Amino acid sequence: MELKGRIQKVEVARGQGMPHLEVRSGGSTVRVVLGSVRYLIEQNFNPKAGEEIVVSGFKADDVVLAVTVKLLKDGKLLRLRDDEGRPLWMRGPRGKVVQRPPADGQSY
Repeated sequence: MELKGRIQKVEVARGQGMPHLEVRSGGSTVRVVLGSVRYLIEQNFNPKAGEEIVVSGFKADDVVLAVTVKLLKDGKLLRLRDDEGRPLWMRGPRGKVVQRPPADGQSY
């Protein structure tokens, strides 16, 4: 899905879950889930309230999981997920998905 609107609020506080934007579009406000804070910093992505954006993503319940986010003012395009919805911040240096060991210490 594609969503075009104006950022109302940017939420990146620790303990508040994954960073997200509240975007006003067509008379309603939609929560747009971004990605890890570390990845956003690495990509030099710093959206501000009041900016116009275009989001391409997947609708999941009452939120949109962003695949790409474009800030219209400066033309900055951030890619967050691949076409299947897998997070790009979970990839290693050569672009392959990094497998993390299970939390219980068991092997795969």
